[in-house]
Amino acid sequence: MRCGHKCPVLCRVAITHCNVSDSWEWGVPALSTESSRRLFNWHAFLRPEAPPHLQEVSESVISACKGLPLSLKIMGAHLYHQNDERYWHESLNYLRKNEKLIMNVLKRSLDGLEGDQIATFLDISCFFVGESDLVSLAYLEGVYGEALTHLKFFNSRCLLTFEREEGMWWKGFCDTKGRTIGMHDILREMGRQVVRREEKNRAWDE
Repeated sequence: MRCGHKCPVLCRVAITHCNVSDSWEWGVPALSTESSRRLFNWHAFLRPEAPPHLQEVSESVISACKGLPLSLKIMGAHLYHQNDERYWHESLNYLRKNEKLIMNVLKRSLDGLEGDQIATFLDISCFFVGESDLVSLAYLEGVYGEALTHLKFFNSRCLLTFEREEGMWWKGFCDTKGRTIGMHDILREMGRQVVRREEKNRAWDE
């Protein structure tokens, strides 16, 4: 099940060649400037306003995301706990290098995964989207041993979500009862693109 050192390279190949149509990428209604700022700031700073030394560059990042909710969430999560203004400018420049903004945002997040993290992400994208996180945890713990740690990390980076099952009582982030794993369609497709280019070491078929 493990794909080792090949995965970061395969991720980059999959993202480069992932066939996502313009209507899929840009069909989501853009948020207003104020809504974009609020969404980004809560993910980047856990509060409604940026600290003074990051206000100008954070506004530039928000503008570059063009109101796309997924871009705002992932860039905010990527920049969370990053207080060095130079790092922010590097990330902003990275975004501006390619017109396919959403692909750059996702590439930035997936490039940061290593070893068992990327292997776990691939398993989730192929097998466990829409499944109970209890089932997912049982399998992933048996294979990788740190399933809950990986799931929480992916959630903090907006690479997956936990969704309440119908009729179940939501008790908070650390309660794993009554939840299913969710993932944005683009992220799920990227994971599957990686697997399609592997040496078929996952018994998965669309």
